[in-house]
Amino acid sequence: MSPESGCALRTTTAAAGAGTGASLNGSAFLPPGWARSEAAARPGASMRFMSALPADPQHQDLLDPERILRELPERERENFLSQYREALDGARDPAGWKHLRRVLRLWSWMVIAASQPGHYEAREQALAGTGEGMLLEDYIRLRHGA
Repeated sequence: MSPESGCALRTTTAAAGAGTGASLNGSAFLPPGWARSEAAARPGASMRFMSALPADPQHQDLLDPERILRELPERERENFLSQYREALDGARDPAGWKHLRRVLRLWSWMVIAASQPGHYEAREQALAGTGEGMLLEDYIRLRHGA
C-alpha cells in the first residue's frame, strides 16, 4: 500500500509453466505511464503492490476548482465563483455535468491567458477596437475577396 495515496492495486503474475506464462502485470496490461517493478514481472511472483498514484507527481488536474481559484487573478475570482456555483447546482442532474466541466475548462484557460503579460491591456484594446487586430467579418471579407 502506498502511504501517499492510502490505496494499492494488487497485481499477480501467472505461475511458471502455467499456460502461456504471460504476465498479468506486463506492460501490455498497464495504462501508459504506469511503472512496474521487475520483481513483479518475473514468472512465479505471486503478489505485488503497485501505487495508484500517477507516474508524474507534478501532474495537476487542470479542472480542479481550488487550483483555478488559487491561480486566478483577484479581479476574476468573484466571477469564477458565481459561474462555478451556478454550474455546480446544475450538475446535481447528470445532464448538467458536461456544463460544469465546460465551465471549469474555460476558466482553466482563463488562468493561462491571464498569466500572460499584457493580457488585460490587449483585451481592453480589442474590446475598444483600438488594437492592431481586425474584426472577424473584415477578415472574412478580405480573405474571400467579397
